[in-house]
Amino acid sequence: MSKCLLVILWFYLLSLPGTETCLLAQETTGTSYRFLFYNTGNFFDTSDDSLKEDNDFLPGGVMRWNTTRYKQKVNSVYKVIIASGGWEPPALVGLCEIENRKVLNDLVYGTWLSKFDYGIVHYESNDPRGIDLAVLYRKSSVRLLGSEAMIPDRYNRSDFRTRFVLYSKWLISGDTIHLFFNHWPSRR
Repeated sequence: MSKCLLVILWFYLLSLPGTETCLLAQETTGTSYRFLFYNTGNFFDTSDDSLKEDNDFLPGGVMRWNTTRYKQKVNSVYKVIIASGGWEPPALVGLCEIENRKVLNDLVYGTWLSKFDYGIVHYESNDPRGIDLAVLYRKSSVRLLGSEAMIPDRYNRSDFRTRFVLYSKWLISGDTIHLFFNHWPSRR
């Protein structure tokens, strides 16, 4: 049970854009699992979402975000995930500062990550800029038992105008592990 608590505590570490926190959990049987939490630092696609404030990350926006830069970002995030795994890519990858499901699909299915059969857990948040959290998981290593986008009890979902806490429940080598991912806005 203490190894489960250790995993949860590591995911609460502060993560600055472009940094990652990695934890290797090893069972007494010798089986090991690598978990990664990675702040992707504004992982936006190049499409305008009329419901989000994503104009800075459009080709004509302040960041001059274009297809070439977007593809470089997809490739860079993929390389960090693969490099953090040693000989085996991580079993679980928590990601923050991702815009939407499209960037996750491009990452998981449009790179060499596709060889490792990653699943995706993602919910669209109410964050005005469209900044979300997600979890990638290797289906052959861990089993997703459930997930939920959580908000504090005192808020109504439609009134909550920031990022959700991403809760997920996993079965890993016969143990049930509950993980909470959060990434609050830096200006609050």
